[in-house]
Amino acid sequence: MLVTNSSANQLNLQAVGTEATASTDEVSGANPVYAMSPQGVLAYCEDQMQSINAQFNEQVEGIQKSNNSSTLIGNLKSELASYEAGGINWDPTAANNAGAPKDTGMTDTYTKIDNDINTAIGEAQASGDTGLVASLQSIKATFENGGDSSVSPQEITSMCDGLDSAASTVTSNQQVSMITVGQIANTLNSVMTQMSQIIQGMDQTSLKIAGNT
Repeated sequence: MLVTNSSANQLNLQAVGTEATASTDEVSGANPVYAMSPQGVLAYCEDQMQSINAQFNEQVEGIQKSNNSSTLIGNLKSELASYEAGGINWDPTAANNAGAPKDTGMTDTYTKIDNDINTAIGEAQASGDTGLVASLQSIKATFENGGDSSVSPQEITSMCDGLDSAASTVTSNQQVSMITVGQIANTLNSVMTQMSQIIQGMDQTSLKIAGNT
């Protein structure tokens, strides 16, 4: 016979509803104890494990999205930094920031980087990171700069600094998520251990109410 006390803060067997039967602890005269059928115990444990698994999967998915954001941010910074010396002139009718000849290829460069910024913003939105979205939108505003025909070296430096800050925030969030995943995994292991102990202590046919034989 195995009886679980509700004050033990382990499995809340009362949550199984009609499968649980309450009685008074004859020793203490206080805390109720619950006796359940093996099927009820297993159903409850399965429900708990499904809930914990859902939390675990949600956190892992969030970490994956953060990894995607980190990759996009890193690539975007590298792309921008390659133009930090002379800036980007995307208007083929004007000289670039360094005074070099007109470069019609810069129009494609500008379009690609603008699209890459939008992709990073989209990934941040998918992850639900509103702070990262705001940071990337600010970088996008600097890049577009009111629709003028160039992005100065100073603007690129500012954007690279902003991307560094954004990447640092993403890394910090990932570390917190990893800690949370570890805590959830520990909880899942605890539930599985309790489940194993309950099954091992169960009678072949059913659990008995405390005090009954």
